[in-house]
Amino acid sequence: MTHALRARGLVCRLGGRTVLDKVDLDVAQGEVLGLLGPNGAGKTSLMRCVAGLERLEGGRVELDGHAIDGLSVDARARAGLCYLSQQPSVYRALSARRNIELTLEIAKPRESKARRRERAAQLLADFGLEAVAEQRGSTLSGGERRRLELARLLSTDPRVALLDEPLAGLDPIASRDLAREIKKLRTAGVAVLLSDHDVGQALTICDRACILAAGVVVASGTPREVAADDRARRLFFGQNANWEQVWA
Repeated sequence: MTHALRARGLVCRLGGRTVLDKVDLDVAQGEVLGLLGPNGAGKTSLMRCVAGLERLEGGRVELDGHAIDGLSVDARARAGLCYLSQQPSVYRALSARRNIELTLEIAKPRESKARRRERAAQLLADFGLEAVAEQRGSTLSGGERRRLELARLLSTDPRVALLDEPLAGLDPIASRDLAREIKKLRTAGVAVLLSDHDVGQALTICDRACILAAGVVVASGTPREVAADDRARRLFFGQNANWEQVWA
């Protein structure tokens, strides 16, 4: 298995508090790894450390086998590491179509204008945004904005996508639709690291999951393995949780 992203022994301290304590993880090409746990577990801190937005005090981050922990945020992005934060990132004054076209202009300046327009049109279709293609970002629903963000992300041909709580704040229908779009990243061969505090919801999307508690990995494995892990059940699921309903 080829690991697009590998982290070893990550240590991060913020405000005198250890938020990551020797965390290891791997994400393969075309795999969705869920980074799960309650608020304050260290999920966002881990994402930001991998993206280069927070300083690591120990450990190593590799992209396709090459160390990137010494690179700037921009250099990591150019290498194929994309980070989608919890905060909306669409250009609110621009149409959905123009959002994608502008992203392509920045990421692929050597491509012809016609090719960028063609690519934008295809992404709008792929992510179910054709009906709102000419609407401004400010008028889109929460689910539409998230789908647009994923379309923009995919337009850059990323190797690794870091998605920080992408389903937060969405209604059940929008969450289900977005989960389907996230799986398209996997189909495109992107390694996806997805964080969520709703463990049950995330386990339906992930190929594997990693449970964090107070900056420490307490369980990892397939969704069924994690749901059956005694430590994970004790901390997050409840001993009597009926996890067969999750996959029903």
